[in-house]
Amino acid sequence: MLNSFEAPIPGDPPVTTSVDIWDKAWELAVAGMPGFKTYRQAPIIAQTQPEELPILCSYMVDQSAQSWGDSDTGPVKLIEQIQIGFSALLLDSSMEGQHRKLANLARQLDDVLFRDPSFISFELIKGVEQRRIRFVSGRVGSTPTTEFHYLLTVSVINTWPPPVVDDFKVLHEETIFPIGGTEDEIAATPQVKVVIDIPQN
Repeated sequence: MLNSFEAPIPGDPPVTTSVDIWDKAWELAVAGMPGFKTYRQAPIIAQTQPEELPILCSYMVDQSAQSWGDSDTGPVKLIEQIQIGFSALLLDSSMEGQHRKLANLARQLDDVLFRDPSFISFELIKGVEQRRIRFVSGRVGSTPTTEFHYLLTVSVINTWPPPVVDDFKVLHEETIFPIGGTEDEIAATPQVKVVIDIPQN
């Protein structure tokens, strides 16, 4: 059972994709966490220079889906679990101080994402399912660094209804009055007969 708030089941496509979610999260992170050199994907640490730090990057992690409702009736409906990641890399001049700074940055990223209605929106996601943060020590060349990995899993519900071909082209309408009358009475009553052509888009 998913621990998230309820949202209306989307109707027709377009569906929400993992890239839609990644785009919005990255847009908010870049705007809400200034002072970082930013990469849309994880940089190659071996090629990173100490003077480039601090670095903030984001990347796709994982995506899975399962049936939403009855899988053998109606159009395909899936609830998808989409995981995106952020990583912030800093110089490690003081382990205690940097760990505290990383924790504050992770909390700042929480605020940037979870307080923005354009991200926490039924139009974009169904709910936040999991958030995981890891702290890692390392090196860029001979320079000590510390890093946090921020993994966020959200859920979306998508449906793929089959296309409906609209081939209704002509409406033929004819009245029969009076209701319950005999054939002679109906024949003696002027009737309305009309043929309507239905415009085809």
